[in-house]
Amino acid sequence: MTDFRIEIEPVEQMRDLFTAGADQLEDTLSELRNIVNMASEGQAFVGDGGNAFVDALLNVLCPRVSTMTEKFREVASDLQGVLDIASNKDMNAATRFRD
Repeated sequence: MTDFRIEIEPVEQMRDLFTAGADQLEDTLSELRNIVNMASEGQAFVGDGGNAFVDALLNVLCPRVSTMTEKFREVASDLQGVLDIASNKDMNAATRFRD
């Protein structure tokens, strides 16, 4: 098995950035849905153009933002897995020197 070296701090920073990014995307998705709800209630978007805009928000943009949020969470989880593996490797290496 090949040994590898990981700088823990940059990986932790990346994990935190992806987590924060996912949180921000969830906020954005919530705001998009609020806009659609307000527009639907107030008839702000009328006619075919308005219907097309609301449809694009609900059926194109919102699902894509949701997918991106899931991917950001997946990457954050993968990075946490790398940190867990690196931590476990460090513990295993440390036990070799204690014996």
